[in-house]
Amino acid sequence: MGKEVNTINKKLIVIALTAALVFLVSLGSAWAAPVDCCPDGSPASKYPMRVYVYDTENNNPVRSAAVTISGPSFSVTNYTAKNGWTPVVRKINLDGDYTITVQKSGYSPVTETHSMSGGDYVCEPYIFNIGLGAPCEHSLQVCVYNADTGASISGASVTLSGPGSYSAKKTTGSNGCTAVFDGDLQTGTYTANVSAAGYISGSATVTVSPEDCDLVMLPVELEPCEPSLQVCVSDADTGNPISGASVTLSGPGSYSAGSTTGSDGCTGIFNGDLLTGTYTANVTAAGYASDSATVTIGPDDCGLVTLPVELEPCEPSLKVCVYDADTGAPVSGASVTLSGPGSYSAGGLTGSNGCTGTFTGSLQAGAYTANVVADNYLPGNAAGTINQDECGLVEIRVDLLRCERSLQVCVQDKATGDPIPGAYVLIQGPSSYSADDSTSDDGCTGVFDNIKAGGYTVRAIASGYSSNSVSFNIGYNDCGRKDIIIELEEKQCEGRFLQVNVYSGSTPVSGATVDVTGPDSYSAAGVTDSSGKVQFDRNLPDGEYAVKVNKTGYFQGTATATITRDYCGTLMVRVNLTLCSVNCDNNSFRTYVYDEDTGNPIRTAVVTIAGPNYTVVSYTDKKGWTPLVLGAKLPGTYTITATKSGYSAGSVSVQYEDYCGQQIVNSIGLKKD
Repeated sequence: MGKEVNTINKKLIVIALTAALVFLVSLGSAWAAPVDCCPDGSPASKYPMRVYVYDTENNNPVRSAAVTISGPSFSVTNYTAKNGWTPVVRKINLDGDYTITVQKSGYSPVTETHSMSGGDYVCEPYIFNIGLGAPCEHSLQVCVYNADTGASISGASVTLSGPGSYSAKKTTGSNGCTAVFDGDLQTGTYTANVSAAGYISGSATVTVSPEDCDLVMLPVELEPCEPSLQVCVSDADTGNPISGASVTLSGPGSYSAGSTTGSDGCTGIFNGDLLTGTYTANVTAAGYASDSATVTIGPDDCGLVTLPVELEPCEPSLKVCVYDADTGAPVSGASVTLSGPGSYSAGGLTGSNGCTGTFTGSLQAGAYTANVVADNYLPGNAAGTINQDECGLVEIRVDLLRCERSLQVCVQDKATGDPIPGAYVLIQGPSSYSADDSTSDDGCTGVFDNIKAGGYTVRAIASGYSSNSVSFNIGYNDCGRKDIIIELEEKQCEGRFLQVNVYSGSTPVSGATVDVTGPDSYSAAGVTDSSGKVQFDRNLPDGEYAVKVNKTGYFQGTATATITRDYCGTLMVRVNLTLCSVNCDNNSFRTYVYDEDTGNPIRTAVVTIAGPNYTVVSYTDKKGWTPLVLGAKLPGTYTITATKSGYSAGSVSVQYEDYCGQQIVNSIGLKKD
């Protein structure tokens, strides 16, 4: 059939055939004459080859096995037929080593190498019989060591990854090795990633080849890891380091240590047996809000790990809230005085929520006292403390007990002690408080409720008596009703006078005409003297008086004055006059002309005004009015005449005073002819 090379060693007959074939191969071309062209027409080759593949367990041919022949400048892959044979491979003409690799799923691959030399060109192929056995079971074990000492590392975590998305995890035992990774391990490269406490993570690779049927060992060396930690504290606003900050560091394994920051804002180095895990730094510093930060030391964190902590500047504030001790309702309008460290003092009023505004600024650490007073309550106080690292709002609560205050006034005759009914009582007190009442038959007013603490003045007036007043103070602790007695002395009034003082600026105005009207149809007139004064000296009745002052060359001046029922003596009234302009042209006329029978206005009536060195003619409009007629500057009598065709003429005379600012308005009725 051809030249055969057999590698089977299981059966005797195969062994015999192998020996014979090897002998034949060694004969080379001694048994066959060299040829140039084969009977099938293909060219002769020096080393034509053909491979037979069979199952070593049952000697049956193996179909579809991949057979790769490679050698000097040559490589080809063929597949076995169902009889286990490949086609004849020709065109192999160079001397050298040729490798035959046979692979088939479900079998372990087989590789053989044959040296070919000294051959002649022949047609018969060299025959190679190759048996495939069952595939071997690949397994792998990872062992982890200290890179410095070579000691085994137990408890290391090993993750093995490889071909076909292979991934598995195991932990090393006391010998530093994992359990065996076995099963269906494919051939190819495997990577072991290893981490262990106190060591830098590491990895190593190994390749499992088809021939690796024994346990494959993969050693991994880890460098010892010695982490350390430092906490650095800075101002959150400025970024400046904070010295003197107190730092407490806690972490895995009940780790706890403390330190203080230096001028660079950093603590000393926390080192030693720092376990991997999360560490928390709690930081306090004077003038800053306490804070904390965390950092995680991983297996690979060797060397110094820095943990930054930013602190917010501490700005404490304080407010006082006042409440009713019985009801819990907020007390508005309460007066709060706050005192504290460093001679601190401030105050304010509570709002509708019972609280003051916020007290801010340079509030030092220490105790603060709030003293509170409020209407209808007893005074109260409470204290609060701002701690060294206090930030945010501190509230002091003050609960006040109610205190109802009232007042009653009784008026008596000083000589007899008898009550004086009908006396007028006026009470004035704090926060513009004002109230009045008249005494009843017992000489007392009604009770004035809701009295605030503070200073009061009570004035009593009674007909036939001199008025009197008393002043007193009601304290915050004065709860209940306070009774006030006012004694009046009986006194006969010697007379009531009204004196009018007339000035222009600071200069008295003499010769001014003063007209006074008042209650009970009172009416009087007088002229100021050289001091600008005039006095009305009859017994003037109670009430309000109107004063009018006229003087040539001045605008008219007015004033009012009130004489109360208890008033005796002279009541002074000052009236200031304003000078007129020399060319005063404000004196004017305006006339209304109407039909006396119908009352309707008369249009286009002729109105003539005649007076001292003055004559003006004007006409009424459709509403019966003339325009405003100016220019009458001299005092005297002015006659206004109205005429209209079909009507009898009508006239009126007016006296024009020598004052500024007058406007004479007249109505003239006309009768039809």
